[in-house]
Amino acid sequence: MTFLLATLALLMIVERAWKFGMVERFFRRPPPPPSPAALVSVLQPILSGDPDLPACLEHN
Repeated sequence: MTFLLATLALLMIVERAWKFGMVERFFRRPPPPPSPAALVSVLQPILSGDPDLPACLEHN
């Protein structure tokens, strides 16, 4: 019975050490390279009259 308990305790210690090693390995990994920023276009409708609108559109 004592041998069984000692074996079980040893297995539990080995399992905890393995988990600790896996956690350390995970946090030591370098972060992934940053991905390029996606370009976003924002469209805004013209809801009211703008007296300078024709000139602005011609300029663009």
